Amino acid sequence: MTPDFLLPEFIKLPFSNFSLSDAVETTGFIKADAAGLHLEFEVLKHDLIGLESKSKVQEVTIPLEEIESIAFTQGWLEPMVEVTTKSVRAVSAVPGSKQGKVVLCIPDKEKKAAQELVSTFTLRISEQELARFKPPGHEAKD
Repeated sequence: MTPDFLLPEFIKLPFSNFSLSDAVETTGFIKADAAGLHLEFEVLKHDLIGLESKSKVQEVTIPLEEIESIAFTQGWLEPMVEVTTKSVRAVSAVPGSKQGKVVLCIPDKEKKAAQELVSTFTLRISEQELARFKPPGHEAKD
């Protein structure tokens, strides 16, 4: 099990994404704790005549149990964190999400923190999967 001191509780990363089909720009923060990932964001909607409207702050929590995978990729312009969930419902409230997947663009200066977040959560997801296959009565020996 991942020691508590390795959990990324103190990682808070700014992110953005843009959905061309919906003409919305989403900006906010991705936060992490032992329970999962928390997205806190605002949505800026652009209309055809150039007017913009901003939403109230919204929050979406993605429990660790719902995360299928998390990956760090280097896009053309900026790093990205891609979160794939076990159900579409887990990220359906996030603009730009598609089939249970959301891509969050991270500023270049936060690249290292994003990689640490992804590494830690990948380890936690793997541990969770391994625990499912551990036969009952087989405790880890120290």
